[in-house]
Amino acid sequence: MKKLITVVLAAMAVALPSSAQLLWKISGKDMPESYLLGTYHLADYAAVDSLTGVSAVMERVSGVIGEIDFMKATLVEGQQTMAAAALAPADSTLSVVLSQIQLDSLQMTLDKYAGGIKVGQLDAMRPAFAAMMIEVGRAAEFTDGFSSPVDMTIQTMALERDKTVTGLETIEDQCQALFGGDIVAQAESLVWGMNHDQEMRSTSRRIFDAYIHGDLNEILSIIEEDKSMDQAHTERLIHLRNADWLRVLAGMLPAASLLIVVGAGHLPGEKGLIKGLRKLGFEVTPND
Repeated sequence: MKKLITVVLAAMAVALPSSAQLLWKISGKDMPESYLLGTYHLADYAAVDSLTGVSAVMERVSGVIGEIDFMKATLVEGQQTMAAAALAPADSTLSVVLSQIQLDSLQMTLDKYAGGIKVGQLDAMRPAFAAMMIEVGRAAEFTDGFSSPVDMTIQTMALERDKTVTGLETIEDQCQALFGGDIVAQAESLVWGMNHDQEMRSTSRRIFDAYIHGDLNEILSIIEEDKSMDQAHTERLIHLRNADWLRVLAGMLPAASLLIVVGAGHLPGEKGLIKGLRKLGFEVTPND
């Protein structure tokens, strides 16, 4: 399961202490300053609100750009798109790709992390969807809940202040990154995670602690040292999306002051957004 979940967790970060380097300033010649914020998608907005500078930054920028436009995602059309993307082909449902023993194990795992949802309720879904539900439950052990999800809340605040809100990618793009790929490989990852639950919990905690301290290097290390990770999935979920986002930002940043809000796992590394923006000629520094 590391193949999916380590990357999913690493693509999300928690913004907490003011000393955490999860908020970055983007500047350049003859351009307005913009900001890059790494988030933990499951964190409540109150966690981000404690990060020094976020409130002031919101007042300075003219718009917010997230991974997707969450306002569109909450519309009926957006929800239908996400639901359709999570559906497995008719010949590859969970009861087809998993053995009875594996289905029994999945039920026990769902009982532990997903409020007792029955396997039958998820049978038509892709294994990656079931895996994500389980990881949300694991992450709940380290978070205070997410009644006001940080990414959506920031976009709502921006709209209330008459600022623009847009996404770096479409809902379809994000669904492909999360749920696309080979069904058999997804099933293998799901089974691996169920069989190594304690290791996955430890990894979740390690990543959470790294985020609390704003340690992007540690986040990157967790990704890179995981030898069992499916590199194709890493490319699809993080690296290819970063490359696409950089092309979008290259055209937007010179003309507008933006608060860019993405999962913090997208920030570090040679293919991360921080170095990518620097390669484009922007100055990227920790926000004081």
